[in-house]
Parts: sequence; C-alpha cells; structure tokens
Amino acid sequence: MPFFKPDDDSPSLFYVLDGPSDGTPILLLHGWTCDLHDWIFQVPFLNGLGFQTIAVDQRGHGHSSVPDSDYEVETFANDAARLLEHLKIPSAIVAGHAMGAIIASWLAVQHAEKVKALILVDPIYSNPAEYADKYLATPILDLEAPEDIRLIFKDWFYPPETPKWLIQWHTARAAGLPFHVMKDCTTGLFRSGRSLAKRENATAHFADRGCPRLVVGGSSETVSLDEELPKTSKDRIEVLEGGHFLHQQRSEEFNGIVRDWLAQIDLLP
Repeated sequence: MPFFKPDDDSPSLFYVLDGPSDGTPILLLHGWTCDLHDWIFQVPFLNGLGFQTIAVDQRGHGHSSVPDSDYEVETFANDAARLLEHLKIPSAIVAGHAMGAIIASWLAVQHAEKVKALILVDPIYSNPAEYADKYLATPILDLEAPEDIRLIFKDWFYPPETPKWLIQWHTARAAGLPFHVMKDCTTGLFRSGRSLAKRENATAHFADRGCPRLVVGGSSETVSLDEELPKTSKDRIEVLEGGHFLHQQRSEEFNGIVRDWLAQIDLLP
C-alpha cells in the first residue's frame, strides 16, 4: 500500500495496485470528497478480467496528504501523470467519476500519450456556466460547516431507492474532508483556471480528447455534452439511471457495459 511523493513541494499520494502486474493498467480517479474506495465494485471485476488497477487517493482526499492550496484540475491531472511515470507506465486506460472524469479528460488533452482510453462516469461538465455557478458552486461555497455537506449530498445525488448505508457512507466521509479542500476543489472546478465544470469551457477543451471514450451517465443531462462533441465508432455513450454513484448502485450493469466496450475496442485482455 505505497505512497508516492514526486518532490519536496508536492503532496504524498496514497495508491493501491491490484491485479496481474503484466495486465493492461487502468488508473482509477475518484470524485470530489471521495477516495479510492469508490471503486470497490470495479477493482475485483477488472482484476478478474486481467487488468492491473491503480486506485489513488487524490490530493487532499483519503490517505493522501492535504496541501493548503492548489486544487486546480490541471494540478490533479499532473499528479496523475507523474504517478504513471513513477510506476513506469507509458500509457493506461483512465477511469474517472464526476470531478475525476474532468481530471481524466484533462489528462487526455494535456498528456495524450499517457491515455489509451477514457471511462467517464457521470461527468459534471454538462451544465451551462450560469446554472453551474448558481446551483452547484454557490451552495457549496456558502456552507458554514463541513457537516452541512450532508444536506447537499441528499438533495443532489441519490434516487429514492438508494440504500441508506450508501448515503451514510458517502455523507460521513464527505463531512470528514478538510473544509478548505471541499471548497477549494469547488473553486477549481467552477471559478478559477479553466473552470472545466462549466459546459462552455469543457466544450472548448474536451473536443481535443483523441482517445476512445466510454461515457456512462446517471441521466441524459450528464451525457448531453458528450452527445454533442465529435465521436468516432470507438466512442460509446450510455445512460444508466442510478444516481450520481451509478457505478456503485448499479455496479453489475455498469461493469458489464465497461467489459463489452473494452472488448469492442480490442482492449480486453
């Protein structure tokens, strides 16, 4: 269960390797306020198919260290690129959920040689700028205490049939995140740098993703931008209604979609 610290000025990143060492690598990037455990329903499945998985706690999350600042998408993507270099992995399939889907997409734009293919789970870049700022960024940035995040989670992320244990797991974990990380990530996504969680900005940059991509959204809205962007015969877009954490709540169906798509593009071992 190693840590990676690229230099004295960088945070220490906790990551876990599983599966055959000679398997095609899949880098797993979790979302905002989450950690590498978000992929517990995918790791054994992917390992069983013959893939090596690299699940990482992104900076400020999980067991990784917590910088005082610098939670821009570009910084997260550079962390991922340096981790792959450290592991001597020239290129990998990269999967990302929500914020992780934005980071994975930016990695595919800025470090195209490192990304064989993208698996994007309920990405959060389809909302127009005005809506995203007013209804997503502002409620988070106006929070007065970390535990208040529980109300936002319950309002935003879950269909009625969601089991209570899943909600309790997510909300307790989010409430334990350092408050500045919660807010600085939000600023990085919506109000600074390229603000890639806004549709207009994502449109300008993510058309340049040159690798095959699988996009699985919990609703037609979350995949709407990818429906509009240029596609090839290797790209696939699916809606799997299961809330924001569909890869957990409907894991068997999600895993089947991933397996079939990887076979379609000849990346299944």
